[in-house]
Amino acid sequence: MNNKDNEKSSELLNRAYNCKLNNFDSLLKEIELELNKNKDNETALRAKRVITSRMASNKN
Repeated sequence: MNNKDNEKSSELLNRAYNCKLNNFDSLLKEIELELNKNKDNETALRAKRVITSRMASNKN
């Protein structure tokens, strides 16, 4: 993974931790696009786990 991809993944992870409830779906789509480029991207996978966990905990 090159430096630009690493920065993008780190940004997604930071955004996942700080994401507001109404932005979960759009951020998840961005993360999925990043994972489509590289399925072994550990940082993007972590971001996906964070956002899906947060989505699940906020379901009514």
